[in-house]
Amino acid sequence: MTPRLRRAVLCTLAAVALLSAVPVALASRKLPPYIKPCSRNDIHLDECALHSARTALPDIIKGDRRYGLQPLDPLRLTEVLLEQGRGLTLALRDVDVIGLHATDISSVRLEIPTHTMKINLSVPHVEIVGNYEIQGKVLVVPITGKGKANITLDGVHASYTFRHDLFRKSDGKQYIRGKEHTLRVTAAKGSAHFENLFNGDKKLGDSVNKFINENWREVMQEIRAPIEETIIQVVKRILTSFANVIPYDEILLPK
Repeated sequence: MTPRLRRAVLCTLAAVALLSAVPVALASRKLPPYIKPCSRNDIHLDECALHSARTALPDIIKGDRRYGLQPLDPLRLTEVLLEQGRGLTLALRDVDVIGLHATDISSVRLEIPTHTMKINLSVPHVEIVGNYEIQGKVLVVPITGKGKANITLDGVHASYTFRHDLFRKSDGKQYIRGKEHTLRVTAAKGSAHFENLFNGDKKLGDSVNKFINENWREVMQEIRAPIEETIIQVVKRILTSFANVIPYDEILLPK
């Protein structure tokens, strides 16, 4: 991610996702039956964690209200905001992210001494659908409009790193607390369509949509920040839902 994209303003999205990640009840709970714990002393820990994650994923995507986890396909977000340093402002509201049910986790690496987890995953097809408002320039082309938007990504690959520490609750047990989340997303192919550009000027709107799709790799760099932040918030929502209420020693068995 380039430095200017790191300055993207995504406060509303973060607030929405983190609020939905907080379980209704914070009392200690057991692991749900669809998540199989691994021993942190297992010499094949990474393989065990990968198998556990793959097995649990379909149930996690369905959602589990016992842990405050909402369904993830479609994933509904109130707002996604991007303010890019060169003057592009893009707001997506009432957003549905469609396609996460087909997520495949290709690898999990757990580094116990440094409290670090690394996950590689892929999604064959993702659609981001919602209402948009845009003002500024995409690359060198001026753009303005308000209406319906559809952003499609094919062959999505994501590398996610999660670093955490441990803290002790009043029950005397240790729990996971996230410290740092980093993500890198790539896509084999992408496209976008914005309805009602330039106050409904069809000729100009069609021309700009065509330009966006012919230069989607470069455009992807312009909108990478909110896409990456959206995925980070999804993973944070999942991790927080369980880490807030399940003791560390039940997630990663001491023996």
